[in-house]
Amino acid sequence: MTRKFFILLVAATITLAGCKSKSSNTTDNPDTGDTTTMDVVHDDPEDYDIPEEQYEGDTISNERLEYLFNQTKHCVDSINMRKQQVERELKKLSSTADADSCYARFKEAQKASCDYLNSLNAEWLYEPMYTARYEVIVATVEKADMEVQGIGEGYYEIKFKPYYFYNIFKSRVTNELHDYLKIQADQDTTLFMADAGICISWDDLGEWTMEWEKYVDKYPNGGYTNAAKELYSWYIQSYLLGSDNTRPFDFDFENGKVIFYETDAYNRLLNKYPKSKTAQLLNAYLDKMKKMKLPKNDDRYSGILSQTYDTITEMIEKAVEKW
Repeated sequence: MTRKFFILLVAATITLAGCKSKSSNTTDNPDTGDTTTMDVVHDDPEDYDIPEEQYEGDTISNERLEYLFNQTKHCVDSINMRKQQVERELKKLSSTADADSCYARFKEAQKASCDYLNSLNAEWLYEPMYTARYEVIVATVEKADMEVQGIGEGYYEIKFKPYYFYNIFKSRVTNELHDYLKIQADQDTTLFMADAGICISWDDLGEWTMEWEKYVDKYPNGGYTNAAKELYSWYIQSYLLGSDNTRPFDFDFENGKVIFYETDAYNRLLNKYPKSKTAQLLNAYLDKMKKMKLPKNDDRYSGILSQTYDTITEMIEKAVEKW
């Protein structure tokens, strides 16, 4: 059978004048008004006459394998090219504000390519069966300072290594963005959640939460403050309510009270940061939980649990909104 060849157009261009634009405030999704362009054009796999996922036993079709490998390689080359060009342009910038703008657009473009790689390789990112092919793909994305990480329940994802963006921009951007990238990089070195369970200790989770609280207090009106608040909300909610498979409390219906599993960790945070917003929310949470009136049987367990989540989540949202 005649082999078909399929071409991926990956266009990643950075206008040289883009990183030299006039300074403007950086936002979480900045619209800086400058001329920076980092267009990313990835062909949709559905646009090609690629055979449907054809399996013979545990063997994927050769056509599909060739397609996946070639598309992945072209995308990785594009990611590396974009990085090299940004590194050259950063050396020419005269202000940290311009570097912040470059970061925002560079991050958006690289994320688009990363998302494309995950979509492209979705069929082996779930419980990968094709060991040889898996190893080839892993080796390919590693050339762009990326990695494949298990995220639980049989799923894997391609992601940039923790310090990828920080290492590129750390000496060029504003203090505000530098600190934001550093906290993200430090926390990203450890998998936070997998299989609906929290993978770090409650002491570490409390510290992660406090890092974002300190950031928001340091930069109350910064361009990345809202993003930091969202991360804070996620971590404080996890700290108080846990996850489906890692809950820091349970209901003792027979004795009509709530059992806390992380009391020691909570007490350590309260002693270390007694005047923090996190401590205020933790005290309010403990007070609400201790005052709960539980029925004598667990027939309403799911309903009570859902109501508890709603109550605490609303409390967190109101506190962060007033921040």
